[in-house]
Amino acid sequence: MLLHVSPAIFEKFKEKKQNVVIPLRETIDALYSITGFESMLEDIQAALENKNPQIKAETFSLLKTLNDTDGTVRENAAEALGTALKVVGDRMMTPFLQEVDALKMAKIKDFCDKAVVKQTVEKKNLYLHHLL
Repeated sequence: MLLHVSPAIFEKFKEKKQNVVIPLRETIDALYSITGFESMLEDIQAALENKNPQIKAETFSLLKTLNDTDGTVRENAAEALGTALKVVGDRMMTPFLQEVDALKMAKIKDFCDKAVVKQTVEKKNLYLHHLL
């Protein structure tokens, strides 16, 4: 049931007002910590493929914790980014990874190579899937 709200939250990232965006970030962070990356993968993919650059940027910023002081958080961030790279492809991810240093990028690419996509989603069916 929790995952049915994530597409609406990602869509609301088009808002530019910080008093709206900050609670949305906190909500998505909470959902992510409860359900995990794999459960939200389709919704994250759809948000990264959205035409609105604000939605893409906000969605990507949730995954970008590569500079955290905790090594586990950095490792999990690299794994999440590697998996996202495998799912949505270089073209979609490259604009968001331009400032990542070479060592971290190598780690992301390594996770991308190791990632196994078990289910593919057709773009035309994404909207219908979220309505159900």
